[in-house]
Amino acid sequence: MFHNFIAFTGIFVISSTLPLAWLATFEAMKAGILWLLVAAVFAGIATLGYAFGVLSHARSVSGYGDGNSAWMGFVPIANLFLLFKKPEQDDGGRSTIRILGNIGGVIFGLLLLALGQGITKAGDQMISDMAERAGSDPTLQSLSITAMIDTQGLKFALRQMATEVPSQNVNETTTLLRVEADDETLRYVYRVETNALELPASMRTALTRHNCGYEAISAVIQAGATVEHVYRRSDETELGIVTINREVCAALEPEPQAQLQPTEAEITAMIEASPAGEMYRALKGYYPSEAEYFRTSIITLLNGGSSEEEAFSKMLTVGAVIRRRHAGNLRTAPDQSLIAILLSQRQIISAFDDNPTLCNRVVMFGAGAIPEDDRPRVVALLDSAKLLYRAMYEGEQSPIQRTPATDDDWSKLIAEFYDAGGTDSELDLVMQPDIQDALLCSSMLRFLRVLTDANFAGADRLRAEMVTARECPIFCV
Repeated sequence: MFHNFIAFTGIFVISSTLPLAWLATFEAMKAGILWLLVAAVFAGIATLGYAFGVLSHARSVSGYGDGNSAWMGFVPIANLFLLFKKPEQDDGGRSTIRILGNIGGVIFGLLLLALGQGITKAGDQMISDMAERAGSDPTLQSLSITAMIDTQGLKFALRQMATEVPSQNVNETTTLLRVEADDETLRYVYRVETNALELPASMRTALTRHNCGYEAISAVIQAGATVEHVYRRSDETELGIVTINREVCAALEPEPQAQLQPTEAEITAMIEASPAGEMYRALKGYYPSEAEYFRTSIITLLNGGSSEEEAFSKMLTVGAVIRRRHAGNLRTAPDQSLIAILLSQRQIISAFDDNPTLCNRVVMFGAGAIPEDDRPRVVALLDSAKLLYRAMYEGEQSPIQRTPATDDDWSKLIAEFYDAGGTDSELDLVMQPDIQDALLCSSMLRFLRVLTDANFAGADRLRAEMVTARECPIFCV
């Protein structure tokens, strides 16, 4: 009887090892023999099932005299009754050797059960780890996707991929909202917190290279899918779309080899020639320590692997930090310096009054919103950063003590605004700018003209407040 128990537990141990075969799934997929692995596993299951059936039948014959109770071997709890049923033909011997043998057999069988349980638990963990690794390993993802395309078709694979990607933060300014499968197009939709007019060319190139080279994505591209990355601003306006397909990947030029890190002299020359060059020169003249901080930040970014375009894009943030440190000094700057800043703002905005959409963006976000192609129109005006830092420096070194602007000051300015042809709706736009309103540009220009030309007592207090409040727009370059 107890040799039957050992046989049962032995079959249990062998069956617990069968799931370990699935660990070879991806290797089989690579070799194109996944079907053989599946067939082998099912053959093993069938063989063990047959052996278990033969053993159950033999135990039924031994215990009950026929095979009609063999079914009990496949039913939990009932199989224990079948297993330990006393044989009908029992010689009744109870020798010490037999008793010890039976006890040893039970212990050995229990050890086999424990071994089977351990193998099952370890196998489950290994398979779980493999599945987790498959979710992050591009090669395994590619194999899985390719197999899905071969068996279910491209459209099904794209739908499956879309459902498996959750909404997530890509970085501090970019959020992946959703992934859509539209026929043979896989579309990624993003929201970006930015003031830029369009996606930088470097970002388009980097995204294309990544998708064409990333095995999990290139698998569907090579199968004929189109991958779209749709970027929208927070106001739902379109920032740009990057479309990638087989033709785009085939036409992609080889990635340039990494260049040696630039020397400090080369970095200084880059800064001087960049859009941030004028600000850097102004800082060197009035705040040398801030100029060094600005230069060091650029060097850190470039040495950290950022491209020149990426580094100078990030310098907008560094420049804003520097301006905020000294913006309070504008409240105590000489009035003539404040007027010079306002005149410069007017000139830059006026340069784009023939394009209300672009002009509105310049009003809201400053010179940083001016596209590279349009910068020659205002290149002579962008020296205005020097006016800003000079006024900050003067306000710090020789402060003009002013009281805050009064309601009477504002009343006088508003009256002059109306006298100059301004309307209530224009004044509302100045106080609460709406970038979508076509009148924002002209309204702001009218207000700045009135503010610059005002000569009543207290007008300088208003100019100090407005310049301090608007130190970033126009000068964010």
